[in-house]
Parts: sequence; C-alpha cells; structure tokens
Amino acid sequence: MASKWRHTPETLKFLGIPVAAYLPIFVVLYFPSKIMLALTVMVIMFFGLLNAKGLTLKVLTAKAMHWMRGRTGYARPWWYRKRMQNDE
Repeated sequence: MASKWRHTPETLKFLGIPVAAYLPIFVVLYFPSKIMLALTVMVIMFFGLLNAKGLTLKVLTAKAMHWMRGRTGYARPWWYRKRMQNDE
C-alpha cells in the first residue's frame, strides 16, 4: 500500500499551472492597470508554457546555468587553481 504522504513534495497546481504563477494577480489587484494586467497574463502564459514542456522554473534555471557554464568541469576549484598551481 502506497503511503499517503507520497505526493507531498509536488507543487500545488490549478488548471495545470503552478499556484505560484498566479501570485502576480494579487499585484494587479493592488495596482490595477492595463499594463499590469498584460504583464500578469504573460507571466501566467510563460509558466503554462513551461508546464506544457514539462519544465519548472528551477530546472529551467539549472539548464541556463549549465549552458552559460559550458561543457568543461574542472576538478579543482578556481581559487585552488589560481593560488596553488604555477601557470608559467
């Protein structure tokens, strides 16, 4: 029998979009304007697109960092290479 706590780390979703994506709606309610409404709709659509691709904001950020960092992974930290090794 599966534990009832099995799915607790999953994010809460409403209409397939994470609930955190709907938080900008509160900003629109506090500062009502057409620009804020458009910005809120774009943010919700962005998170909906991420969800359709099967990504989360954390995974997208990690992929972007990997793309910026490149393929090379050094075995020593930068401060060790800078201070301990001779680069003659």
